[in-house]
Parts: sequence; structure tokens; C-alpha cells
Amino acid sequence: MQMSGSIFGSGREVRMIIVHILLWILKIAGILLLLVLGLLLLGILILLFVPVRYELSAEGDIHTPEEIRVSVSIRYFFRLITFHTVYENQKFWRQVRIAWKKIGQDKEEKQETEEQENPKPEKEISGKMDLEREEKESPEEVRAIRSENKDPEKEDKVRREKPEVKRPVSGEAGKKESKAKEESEKKKETKATVFERFLEKIKYTFHRICDKIKALSDIKNRVETVIKDEVHQAAFRKGKETVFRLLKAWLPRSGWGRIEYGLDDPYYTGKILAGLALFYPFFGQWLQIVPDFEKTTLRGRVFIRGHIRMNHLAGAAVRLAADKNIRSTAKEVLRLLKRQKKEEV
Repeated sequence: MQMSGSIFGSGREVRMIIVHILLWILKIAGILLLLVLGLLLLGILILLFVPVRYELSAEGDIHTPEEIRVSVSIRYFFRLITFHTVYENQKFWRQVRIAWKKIGQDKEEKQETEEQENPKPEKEISGKMDLEREEKESPEEVRAIRSENKDPEKEDKVRREKPEVKRPVSGEAGKKESKAKEESEKKKETKATVFERFLEKIKYTFHRICDKIKALSDIKNRVETVIKDEVHQAAFRKGKETVFRLLKAWLPRSGWGRIEYGLDDPYYTGKILAGLALFYPFFGQWLQIVPDFEKTTLRGRVFIRGHIRMNHLAGAAVRLAADKNIRSTAKEVLRLLKRQKKEEV
């Protein structure tokens, strides 16, 4: 009886040890899973709420392009990732930095390497001029000049003299002339066939254009029916409101600028000013636009600074997806596109 009790006791202890081991494994797996989920959640929050900061500065005059200077700088995640590009002296320079690693080149280093890689000594220039002079001369004349080593007067005579080209006379000349006549006759016949093919292509393209016009008229009628629907109009208003809210959130937080522009025709200058007036609420507080109706010009200075957060984009996408009018409009547009593809096939 004592033996059996000890056996059962040892079996229970083994089972308890196995259970403890399984619980420890599940505990470690749960902790690892929580860590992975936490890192994933942290990455999503960083992507949504850490802003992408940008700066832009530009100055110059279109009549003096060598003085135009444009600088763009983008920073992300506390300057851990930066991008900087400059347009100056009609050349681009850029640099990307990820943590401590730089991808690009500093301005001074770039200028030094360009000077080192592209030297222009006088010897190379003189050698190139000599090569060009020798290429212009015929090889027979160069050989004659080099072999005889005559004085400059004789060299000029050799260069001026041109050997007469003698055409070989053979019995095959008559055959060649007959072949040339046959080829000319064939070309005349092919010209007529080519002209007929050209007319056929013109007729084909004309019929194809007519078919396209009919298809476009059908599409126009379908689009008009879609636009006139109240559901689609409500979806358009909702989409317009959401997009304007997104642009307003992404607009520069600070900036200043003055731009003067003008065209040859004052009519088009006024047209551009009228078009820009539609967007005046977005830039009117910090940007001054001055039209010049007398001459063609484009000059000024601009500096803007702001940031972009992806949570605004995610919120706009959620609002659009939650609106039933937008969903029905999207389904209708997809249905029209599928129908159009079937008709084209």
C-alpha cells in the first residue's frame, strides 16, 4: 500500500510540474504577444499623430535665373528622418539623413568632387583641337604630310590637291542599269498601293472617331442623370466639405510672401488673378499677390512653415466611408465604369 501511494504521489507531482511548465509557456507567449501588439499600436499612433514638419523658402526673378534660390526641408519624428534640397545657381543639391546616416553630399564636398572629377587642363584642350584638325583632313593627305615632312608650302599643296575618283568600267554596268530601272518601276507600283492603304486608314480612323463621339454622348447622358440625383448631390457636398477641412488642417501655420506677376496680355493677367481669388481664404493672410498689367514678369519672395498629421487624413477617410450617400455614389460610379468596359470590349 505504501508503494502504491508513493507511485500515485509521484504521478501527481509530475502532472503538476507539466501544468506549471505549460502555464509558464503560455505566460511567456502572452507577454510576447502583448509586446508585439503594443509595438504595433505604438507604430500606428506614431504614424497618425507625429507630424511631418515642412519648410519652404523661395526667392528670385524669372529674368535672372542664376539668382533664383529654392529651399525645401522636411523633418519627421523629432528630426530622426530629415530631407533637405536646394536649387541654387541653376543646380540641385539634396541630402537625406536617417538617424546618424547621411545619404547625399554637402555643398562644399560636392563642389570639390566636381572640380576633381572634371579637370580641364590645357594639354587636353590642345590635344582635342589637334584631333579635330586631323579628322577633317583625309587619311591619305595626313600620311603624305607625315611621310614626306615637307615645308608648310608643300603641305598646303597636298591638302589642296584632291585625288580624282575613277569609276571602274566593267561589263556588269548594263545589268546594274536594268536592275535600277526595274526597281524604279516597282517603286511606282508600290506608291499607288501605299496611297490606297493611306486612304483606307483615313476611313478607318474617321469611323472610329464617329464611334467614340457616340460613346461619349452616351456617357454624357449617364453622367447627367447621376449628377442630377439628390443622393449624389448630397455626396458631392459632403466630399467637398471633407476635402476642404483636410486642406485647412494641412495649410501652413506661419508664413509670409510677396509675388509680382504679369503677362503680355493684360486680359490673361486678370484671368489668373480671378482664378487665384477663389483660393484667397487659404493664403490671403500671409501671401500678397501683385499683378503687373504692363509687362511680363514673375518675381518675389516666399517663406512657409507647417506640419501634416495623418490623423486628419484617417478621420476624413472614416467620415467619407460612414456616409451612406457617398457609398451609394461610389457603387453607382463603379457600376458605370464596369458597363463602359463591357461596351468597349
